Amino acid sequence: MDHVERQQLVQRSPTAKEMVLEALRFNSAQDENTRKTLSSPRTLPRTWSTLVDVILFVGGKGRNLEEGRLTFCYEPNGDQWYSLAPLKTQLFDHSVVSVDGFVYACAGSVEGQASLLLQDMVQCYDPHHNYWDYVNPMQEPRAKSAATGHDGLLYVLGGIINGSHGNSFEVYNPINDKWQFLSPLTVPRSSHAMVNTETHIYVIGGEGQGIEPEISMERYDPAVNLWSFVLPMNCGKVGACAVEVEGKIYVMGGHNGYTTLRQCEVYDIQTHQWNMVKGDSYGCKTYFLISLEGLLYLLQFVLGVIAFALVLSHEESSIFSHYGFFIVVSALCWIGALLIIFFHVVGCCKVKILGVWQREYSLWIFLLSYSLSYFFFFLFSSALLSQWTLKSAQFIIAAICGFILVIVFFILCIIYYRRVRKIRLTEVAWEGDKSTRA
Repeated sequence: MDHVERQQLVQRSPTAKEMVLEALRFNSAQDENTRKTLSSPRTLPRTWSTLVDVILFVGGKGRNLEEGRLTFCYEPNGDQWYSLAPLKTQLFDHSVVSVDGFVYACAGSVEGQASLLLQDMVQCYDPHHNYWDYVNPMQEPRAKSAATGHDGLLYVLGGIINGSHGNSFEVYNPINDKWQFLSPLTVPRSSHAMVNTETHIYVIGGEGQGIEPEISMERYDPAVNLWSFVLPMNCGKVGACAVEVEGKIYVMGGHNGYTTLRQCEVYDIQTHQWNMVKGDSYGCKTYFLISLEGLLYLLQFVLGVIAFALVLSHEESSIFSHYGFFIVVSALCWIGALLIIFFHVVGCCKVKILGVWQREYSLWIFLLSYSLSYFFFFLFSSALLSQWTLKSAQFIIAAICGFILVIVFFILCIIYYRRVRKIRLTEVAWEGDKSTRA
């Protein structure tokens, strides 16, 4: 008790001093009646099951190096904040996890002279002594990784490794203070969510090799050291958080590359299904309307209407006799592209109309038809430019609109193809893994 009283944390806090004095008075009382008089809820015998859960905030990017080492504790029941011992080294973009009563701050980055320096260090917090200490470093420096605890072991996965999204997977055993590599993740990713259940570890979303956030979710079985795909999310998320409650995994927050998300999706481990949580949240379609892609579609529509209106309103019918072929073919290719994408969507709903190729090759045919449509429109625009005269200025405006439409098309084509192809590959991997398990 004398050792506790001399601690710096106790000396600086009047509340802590009062609690220590209360304990001294209670423990020094010899008479039972005196003990009853001095008794309070804090002096009652307690077991581990009555310990209060708290939330720790560890490190992060601050205004200076000292702020990046700070550690705070929030106690929800008492609605109180406490300052704890700072980290030994400033960290941000790190992962924090609790394993068997100890808190680990893993990897991350620190500010160097010219760039961010990836770290392999791991710092461990002992709540009994309010002290941070180093443990054996990881085998690979990384930042923006994810960590979780399972059966007394610490697992760290993915992140930025050697300048790109990584898929390496490490496990730490606190008993022998050693790290070892495990089976790597199938899809490299960073800024992802990671959650453990009684039997498995799940990794969700994150930022991968493509333009769009990852929608895939993978499951790790520690018993056999194997990864497998499960059904992907409805909307990709970067920087989301996940938690498992009563057999369901809730994935909240993050961003989709355009804006911050307020939606929450829930995955049922038993039925292998995703559902949106009802409430004060916004779905992907709401954010799509204000995204860059939505603006490009709007621009495409407006410019297309202007271009065709200018051409159709012109009095010179000779234009159509010379160049009308391009417009007709462009329109036919456009209609064909719409039909193909319709059949693809129907195929994704497991309604087979056009045979086996409906899901496998319809995307390629759609992109080809879409490309031909804009190719002929491009030829038509070029023909209009060749008719440059002061009297045909409206043709020139239509041609310029046509060129802009072609550029917009290529941007949309890349975005669309990468997204849908990613969804398809993820679904194929999940279906193949499901049939293998069956």
